[in-house]
Amino acid sequence: MYVVRRVAVVLLSCLLLGCNDPQEATKPTTTTDSARVASIATSVGTLKIAIGENTTPDSLFLDGELVFQREREQLRFYGQQRRSADEAVLVGSSCGVSCPTEQLFWILLKAGTKPLIIEDRQFYAYPLDIKILPTEDDKLTVDLGFSQKQRRYADLVEQSLSFRLEPVAENDKALTGDLCTWLHTETLPACINARTTEPDCVSPQTEFPDYIDQRLGMINEYPGYNKDVFDALCANACAKEDIPDYKTFANTVCGIR
Repeated sequence: MYVVRRVAVVLLSCLLLGCNDPQEATKPTTTTDSARVASIATSVGTLKIAIGENTTPDSLFLDGELVFQREREQLRFYGQQRRSADEAVLVGSSCGVSCPTEQLFWILLKAGTKPLIIEDRQFYAYPLDIKILPTEDDKLTVDLGFSQKQRRYADLVEQSLSFRLEPVAENDKALTGDLCTWLHTETLPACINARTTEPDCVSPQTEFPDYIDQRLGMINEYPGYNKDVFDALCANACAKEDIPDYKTFANTVCGIR
């Protein structure tokens, strides 16, 4: 539960100092575990994540004062962006390795006022997909990856958060090389290993480790990914220990020409 009373936008108390530079570029923050212990210097003070121990959740502090905490949640920074009227910090919250997606929220900081948390149940994404796009007239846009084979975005205008889906251009549909390579070098061998517990090789994917299953859930939303072909190749790999060459795989499964 929150340590503060909240409505649609949550008010948090702290002392605020400094000013904003609307021309400052987005400052991305890595999403490795080191980001969970990172401190972010803002125009109003220092935001720091304190990692919880045992059953204690992570906590977010601004200049030493607790501003956010939620039961069983791990926090990490995804970046910050200054606007003409305030500064925004993007934070992710999840239950850890067992949760494939991150629930996101913006913290808005402004000199002389209390900070705001802006969140929405739809504001989530797989960590690999999360990207803050360049500011456009003080509108903050986060690339949330794909949904229903379309690109999904979250837009923040002033304090209002909205979401949209956009069709993907044909030349941008192919699955990225790194993800396609991962499918070929790690997932297809997992199809072979599945034969130990799935000897008939009808559904080898049901035997995948959680981390593979979770990433496949993300990849399945990508417009360039051909799930039907992958499933057939996976069943064949399980039954015959036969893995196609990467060029053929990339063309038929990932849409890489």
